[in-house]
Amino acid sequence: EKGDPTERELRVTLEENELWLRFKELTNEMIVTKNGRRMFPVLKVSVSGLDPNAMYSFLLDFVAADNHRWKYVNGEWVPGGKPEPQAPSCVYIHPDSPNFGAHWMKAPVSFSKVKLTNKLNGGGQIMLNSLHKYEPRI
Repeated sequence: EKGDPTERELRVTLEENELWLRFKELTNEMIVTKNGRRMFPVLKVSVSGLDPNAMYSFLLDFVAADNHRWKYVNGEWVPGGKPEPQAPSCVYIHPDSPNFGAHWMKAPVSFSKVKLTNKLNGGGQIMLNSLHKYEPRI
């Protein structure tokens, strides 16, 4: 239970959910580069239940989806060994943060500017290990 009674109805809903489910079915591969690459599809969420007059920040990070390193063999992804050590925790702070609840609830929150990389660069980028599966967390 959340501490603030006004936030008990907090709801964060993934936009374009069907597209995300389709990509998950296909085991979508996203190639990350040392310079960073923007996510596709773009992560967007609708938010409700915030106090319109309170300040909030939105943060994004990624958690390992499983305990494997993957490889592509004969047209499919198969476990290919133990995972690399988890990269240092990189958190992306939405550029509109901090902002009022009213701001976050008026339109979907889009993480279109975040870049994923396989090198520790800083500057609004999140470092991920190549050949690993991740899930975004807001």
